[in-house]
Amino acid sequence: MQLGLFLAGEVVISIEHRPTRGLKSPYIARVQQGRSKKRILMTNDAKYVNHSRQPNVTWSDDDNFVAIRSIAKGDEILWNYGKEWV
Repeated sequence: MQLGLFLAGEVVISIEHRPTRGLKSPYIARVQQGRSKKRILMTNDAKYVNHSRQPNVTWSDDDNFVAIRSIAKGDEILWNYGKEWV
């Protein structure tokens, strides 16, 4: 997914989602918030954010992808899917 220019700390994209309730989809994320873990189905363009072990966004507590470093125009938006991802 490619967007514009973002500085560290800026919201890149809000994450829209719903509970999975047993659904199977490539757009399901496993998210840990505090001590609880949940599986959610991303329902907007946030589902196209790709995996990287060197991400440029993180998932915030208020369900946004937030830049953790500057992202130039044309750079891919990357998030670390977690230890389970190979």
